[in-house]
Amino acid sequence: MKFRLDFTFRELGAAQMAKAKSVLYLSEEQVLDLLKQRMGVKMQMEFAAELEVSTSMLSDILKGRRHPGASVLKFLGVERCVMYKLDDGGK
Repeated sequence: MKFRLDFTFRELGAAQMAKAKSVLYLSEEQVLDLLKQRMGVKMQMEFAAELEVSTSMLSDILKGRRHPGASVLKFLGVERCVMYKLDDGGK
């Protein structure tokens, strides 16, 4: 099966182009850095309450044992998007 991956921005509508240009993709590591930055010097228990998650859940997220859930992502203003990369061998 072949995929057409060579579209140009001319094929996108103006609204889609504007939206595409304003998107910033972050790695999960960068999301965790953002979370730690927002936490600042707050205690985990205080910050977990602010995020509406348990202290143990926040601890697991910060240690990379769990992915940030909906309430954490909403707090950060981040949306989870899954991307797949087609390698050169996938002809």
